[in-house]
Amino acid sequence: GFQFERIVRLDDFMKMMDTLQPNPRLRNRR
Repeated sequence: GFQFERIVRLDDFMKMMDTLQPNPRLRNRR
């Protein structure tokens, strides 16, 4: 459960970063 929550948080963070600063490199690093 904790791991899943962590993944969701990471996804949310990545989405926020993508919205603030769209970077294909960050998306690829996923």
